[in-house]
Amino acid sequence: MPNKCCIIGITGGIGSGKSTVCSYLVSCGYKVYDCDTEAKRLMNNDIALQAKIKTLLGNEAYDKNECLNRQLVSKKVFSDKTLLTQLDSIVHPAVKNDILNHSAQSDKGLLFVESAILFESGISDICDFTINICSSLAERIARTAVRDKKSVDEVEKRISSQMSEEEREKLADITLLNPNGQNIEILGNKIIKLINKMKKMRIAIVGYGNIGKAAIEAVNASRDMELVGIVRRSLENLPDELKQYKVVTDIQSLADVDVALLCVPTREVPHYAENILSLGINTIDSFDIHGKIAELRTHLTDIARQNNAVAVVSAGWDPGSDSVVRCILEAISPKGITYTNFGPGRSMGHSVAARAVEGVEDALSMTIPLGTGIHRRMVYVQVKAGYDFETIKAKILADDYFCHDETHVIKVENVDDLNDVGHGVNMVRKGVSGTTHNQRFEFNMSINNPSLTAQIMVCCARATRHLLPGAYTMIEIPPIDLLEGDRLENIKKLV
Repeated sequence: MPNKCCIIGITGGIGSGKSTVCSYLVSCGYKVYDCDTEAKRLMNNDIALQAKIKTLLGNEAYDKNECLNRQLVSKKVFSDKTLLTQLDSIVHPAVKNDILNHSAQSDKGLLFVESAILFESGISDICDFTINICSSLAERIARTAVRDKKSVDEVEKRISSQMSEEEREKLADITLLNPNGQNIEILGNKIIKLINKMKKMRIAIVGYGNIGKAAIEAVNASRDMELVGIVRRSLENLPDELKQYKVVTDIQSLADVDVALLCVPTREVPHYAENILSLGINTIDSFDIHGKIAELRTHLTDIARQNNAVAVVSAGWDPGSDSVVRCILEAISPKGITYTNFGPGRSMGHSVAARAVEGVEDALSMTIPLGTGIHRRMVYVQVKAGYDFETIKAKILADDYFCHDETHVIKVENVDDLNDVGHGVNMVRKGVSGTTHNQRFEFNMSINNPSLTAQIMVCCARATRHLLPGAYTMIEIPPIDLLEGDRLENIKKLV
């Protein structure tokens, strides 16, 4: 299912300044769910909730206009703690469900929830992050006495009935101090800065082939991302599995997209990247024509910078994560040779290139490693009726994808009978570290091609938060920026 937006709970004792902070957040364009206000709305408008309250407190709990008789209800519950607990057990779940409904409908990826009893009510259970606003006891008393026109004794009594500040600090993910004399904008901006670091990235997937399908799974599995929608050429014959998502033909129909994953054929990447970067949206692609990567990076750098956006180019496993491994091996053994041996397995890029040839119904290109970085391409082709196989074969052999390797094109009745998305790599480097020879390194992996490509694209999307406008390849990105979670904690875990 699509992810809900990120829910940030804001709490604090009476007079701490939480409501003032929330008002500032609203003025900055953020959505704030005020639990006290919304609970009153629900008790007056939610028929199911009204029925439960009447069962508990009697029909007189509501007047003839079906409005809550607040004076009568207050008199009943505040003189009977058991009754108050029962009323809370009815109202609080209704508020939690209402928050989740607001969350599901949010188009901003973020919802603040203000509640003085965030932890006591259990509302914190549905929050992704909780913030406690704290002030000194003297400041809280002074503020509340002036605001509510109450005596110091009355305010102290109200404070003593609430959860202690020590308990709130233990339960909250973070506590922020709000001293007297501090401009509320300073505190509000601290929260905004904090949330911008942790709020879910809003991802659009462009294309719905093998990589696009795997990208949906990878985005939904990432706690720091949410899938905004999918861009396809046509909305006709929409697969059932896509009906739970927003599917459009133009990315501009999706709200507030942070990053677009370009799950399209390699030769279409430049067109899509240019157009989407021009909208100020970051792009991630898995462009895999090795000889043209530097040229594409240079071309997209200017477009990205002009539109304050980031492009990560060739973010697959090769080129991509294998490039990072090659980079590290060359760094630790500067003199030497690295052999990258792919397969045996299906090459998605080569298969797509073969399918693009006129007269091809379907195609599968298998990469067979011969050793020392040399490969054989076995291309299995299902031919459309009325087309000449030899003509198709000649066009495939002339294609830039195939003309550099030993390639065999074979006609088959049904490509699907041969299909397997497995692939792999064996990388070997033998070289010199300093003046020491015979340093040998080997890297192996066996993988599901689309799934790994999609996962790499997703982690590169995460890294765009840390990159200045421009275009990058994976060897230019600090590996720690690919990871979910706190930077310092990742250092402690991995270093």
